[in-house]
Amino acid sequence: MIIMTIRFYLLLTKLINYLRKCHSFRRKCFKVLHQIIFILFLIICFLFLILRM
Repeated sequence: MIIMTIRFYLLLTKLINYLRKCHSFRRKCFKVLHQIIFILFLIICFLFLILRM
């Protein structure tokens, strides 16, 4: 479970870096996108914790 979350997070960071390169001129849009991805990551981690219990 922990390894899966780490892999998922690494995948997200790759995606974020890719989006940053593509949309470097859209700073505000990127910040909002980053927040959404971070919130989704937290929700997924929380779900994993619930499933483990």
